[in-house]
Amino acid sequence: MVEVQPGEFDLLRVMHVERVEVMHLNRECRFPDLRNLFARDDVTEDVETQLPGLSGVAAAQLHMLNGPCPEVSVGRHCEKPYPCPFMKRCWPAVPEHHVSTLYHMGGKAAALEARGYSTIHQLPSDLDLSWIADRQRRAVQGDRLIVEPSLRDALVAFRRPYAVLDFESVQLAIPIWNGCRPYDQVPAQFSCHVVSRTGAITHHAWLADGPGDPRPEIAARVVEACRDVEVVVAYNAPFEAGVLRDLADSVPEHATPLADIEARLVDALPLVRDHVYHPAFGGSFSLKAVLPALVPGMTYDTLDIADGRAATIELERLMFKSDSLAASE
Repeated sequence: MVEVQPGEFDLLRVMHVERVEVMHLNRECRFPDLRNLFARDDVTEDVETQLPGLSGVAAAQLHMLNGPCPEVSVGRHCEKPYPCPFMKRCWPAVPEHHVSTLYHMGGKAAALEARGYSTIHQLPSDLDLSWIADRQRRAVQGDRLIVEPSLRDALVAFRRPYAVLDFESVQLAIPIWNGCRPYDQVPAQFSCHVVSRTGAITHHAWLADGPGDPRPEIAARVVEACRDVEVVVAYNAPFEAGVLRDLADSVPEHATPLADIEARLVDALPLVRDHVYHPAFGGSFSLKAVLPALVPGMTYDTLDIADGRAATIELERLMFKSDSLAASE
């Protein structure tokens, strides 16, 4: 072990490294053959290009740690290459409907602030905005829900009978089911509301609660739930489409009906994004923003499991650690 004093850091003097490799999980590995579970990448050349300046960077970091908190202005650099964990402490609180909440504005919001616009309320009607952002401006300035006449034609695709489909998945680092790779999205839960021609609603659902491969059972149940519908609706449908394709590959006896379900899949996200805006969306069209605004009383705030990441963790607990869970859990 080499003890390095502040101001004396010199990686080239401390050690001589012949070769540098990164070992990581191999996405090409498929269960049950785990012989190539890990891959090794030679990064020696990449490391060597960084070495000449590394001593100075390390010395500067040590100097910084021994000094007072630095005075650095906030800005877009606070999000590169990753969002800084101290942004809530350093960044000033922005007013409601700040220009940074404009849809897909990103770094362009700073230019609007430089022109004296702080909130969407201050934006002129002739400002060059995307048609979605301009709808947002009109909704916020009018404090009202905007529903474009074009919604009527868009709704034609959502004809009865239709199903509303949603999957939750687990992502195991080390695969344990046939054909799975590290971190594959494997569906372990689904919910499907079927709306009949008369408007009657039937709910289908299934939840894996053991370590067995959930794909055969969930594939069969999804096929049965969507058997007699004309349209299958999902919100942000690319995820559901990917799950259906993976299920078709892994459960070949249901491949044809699963492919048919994917062919009937319609995304509800553009239905909202392209035709509707409520000031409470806050520039986002995620379901967490859209649902409470359009359906008052429906909120994620009271749910014990309120996001996909938490759902994945809890599904893994249910499947692999169910003996440690109480019945209420």
